Amino acid sequence: MKIIHRDIAARNTLIGKNNTAKISDFGLSCLGAQKKEKTLKKVPVRYLAPETLQTRSYTTKTDVWTFGIYMWEVFHDGMTPYDEFPNTAAIRKFVLAGNRLNNESDKYPEYLWTLTQECWKQNGADRPTFEAIAATIDSQMEDYNESRGPFWKFW
Repeated sequence: MKIIHRDIAARNTLIGKNNTAKISDFGLSCLGAQKKEKTLKKVPVRYLAPETLQTRSYTTKTDVWTFGIYMWEVFHDGMTPYDEFPNTAAIRKFVLAGNRLNNESDKYPEYLWTLTQECWKQNGADRPTFEAIAATIDSQMEDYNESRGPFWKFW
């Protein structure tokens, strides 16, 4: 069964034992491989993938894009993505032009920044799957110790 969350964000994360982050708030989620909306009203535009901005379609690959935004938020201490933009139209134009958020954090592990950039590939088919994301993070986690603070363990 495929679930498209459609609202992965730091604000929808619960922190459990051992600083394990868990995604919550399934209010916008849906079952299936794809969901197309008639409009993009009342959605978090700052987190939308280029194809969602263009076609109003959601897939697991658009959730991968959003997971990249989520990782950026976590390692930028909860900063609002695209906060410097005056409105959603400016964000849309920026993203559709192929531009991405910058890494301005010294806390962002290089492998996670690289993974974030993979999540932000313009074409959804070129983005990793969540299984590949989990494998990448799991393979690197042994190199980091628990003392680095919350969000070091994603699941």
